[in-house]
Amino acid sequence: MSHAARGDCVRSSAFSGHPIRTIALATSLVLLAGGLVAPGARAASPTLQIVSPQEGAVIGYGMPVSLVLRVTDFNLTQPGGTGSGTNPNAGHIEVFVDGSLAAIVSDLTVVLPLDSGSHEIRTRLVQDDGTPLSPDVSAFLTVLVTHGPETGIPTIAITYPENDAARGADTSISFRIANFSLVTPGRPVAPNEGHIEIYLDGELYAELTDYEPAHFSDLGDGDHTVVLQLVDGAHNPLVPDASASVRFHVTEAHVVDINPQFAVGIAVLVAAIMAVLLWPRRKPG
Repeated sequence: MSHAARGDCVRSSAFSGHPIRTIALATSLVLLAGGLVAPGARAASPTLQIVSPQEGAVIGYGMPVSLVLRVTDFNLTQPGGTGSGTNPNAGHIEVFVDGSLAAIVSDLTVVLPLDSGSHEIRTRLVQDDGTPLSPDVSAFLTVLVTHGPETGIPTIAITYPENDAARGADTSISFRIANFSLVTPGRPVAPNEGHIEIYLDGELYAELTDYEPAHFSDLGDGDHTVVLQLVDGAHNPLVPDASASVRFHVTEAHVVDINPQFAVGIAVLVAAIMAVLLWPRRKPG
C-alpha cells in the first residue's frame, strides 16, 4: 500500500473510530470560525419609537392623546416590581409632558389626557431602578390638542333677526357656528376653539361662551349694528376672519321681541287654552 493510501486511511479512522473526538474537533472549528468572523460581536442596543400619532398631529374634540410605542431589544418590566436591577436591557418607560414626568409604564400604548394647546411629549427607556440607559434611548413628539374639530374652517352666521328688522329695547340675536367649539376665554391658543366677542355699534359689548342667543337690554331708539366675531383663547380674531353682522331698528313703541321658537310655543299654548274653554260641555241629564 502506498504512503498516500495509508495516510487517507489514518485520517478516515481518526474521524470514524472516535466519535467523541470528532464532535469535539468540529465544535472547536466552529468556535474558531466564529471568532474569526465576528471577534467583537455583542447584543443589539435597545430602541424606542413613537409609532402614533405623527409629529405635529392635531387631536380634536378634547380627546386624550393615545401614544403607540415600539420597543426592540429591551424587556419591559412592571414599574415598582422586583425586576432585574441594573440590567441595561430590562426596565420600563418614562413619559414626560412639557418637561414634567406624567407616567411610568410597561405598556406599549399610553393614554394621556391633555388640555388644549401645544404639548411636547418625550418617552425614555430606564432600567428597573429608574436609571436612564447609557447612551440615552428616547423618542420625542409634539402634538396640538383642541376641543374643536381637527379640520375645517370655522364659520358663524346670524339666523335671527333679519337685517333692518324693527326690534324692541330688549332683544336677542340667534346664531349658528360650524367647525368651532366654544370654551372659556383665557385658555391656551388652539385651532378651532375659542369664544364669541359681541360688538354693539362698534364697541365690545360682551363675550359669549355658550350657544344661547346673545341678549341685549335697554337699547336706545334708532339704528343699531351687532357684530358676532369668533376669536381664539387669547382674544385674537381667527385667520381667515369668521364674523357676522346684523342691522336693526329700535322704535319708540318698543316692539316686543319674540324669537320664532318662543312665538310657536305661545301659539300652541293659546290654542290649547281656547280648546279647553270652547269645548262643548254635556248638560247633566
